[in-house]
Amino acid sequence: MHKTNKLIIFALAVLICGSIYYMSDYMPDYRPESMTGMPDAGTTDAELQNGKNDTASQESQPELIYVYVCGSVNEPGVYEVREGSRVHELIALAGGFAEDAYTLSVSMAKTVTDGQTLYVPHLDEAEDDVAGSRLSGSVTGDDDIYGQKTKININTASVEQLMTLKGIGESRARDIVDYRTRNGSFKKTEDVMKVSGIKEAAYSKIKDDICVK
Repeated sequence: MHKTNKLIIFALAVLICGSIYYMSDYMPDYRPESMTGMPDAGTTDAELQNGKNDTASQESQPELIYVYVCGSVNEPGVYEVREGSRVHELIALAGGFAEDAYTLSVSMAKTVTDGQTLYVPHLDEAEDDVAGSRLSGSVTGDDDIYGQKTKININTASVEQLMTLKGIGESRARDIVDYRTRNGSFKKTEDVMKVSGIKEAAYSKIKDDICVK
């Protein structure tokens, strides 16, 4: 009887050892769900802080915007910049002002916006009044150096200037230029609706930004 008990104890010991061996070799690592995402025990405080700083830095990064720079600059084109960028940064990206740029009309400290067309007028687009210090109505529909709203003269504006108007792309701007070349100057701003593709809805968006001279 005593010998039988020893055999039973021995068999149980073998069974327990075998079970432990099996579990250690074949069972996958187990980590409670509540511990998911928790740092490893070996992670230092400095590493944790750096991780937080990286996340905060990514979240605070300004978005990218796109601005079309054209007119009297050396390298016109579409430029990708950070949101909150200033006009002077775009001018620099576009290779700076060309020799015939009318720089007094450009507000260098102004913030640019996504999708904006930044047009730099030429010297010959400045009027002679007030010693040539004020822009004519043929240039960009932005604030002039006096803070007054200037209007685009649809009888003299270039394709690039017309593209600064709301809803007027390159194709429609060329249609306006082609129309006045064939038919002569517009007599009133409403005449722009005679151009193919410009109806009352489109005109209502630009009527306050255009003029005829």
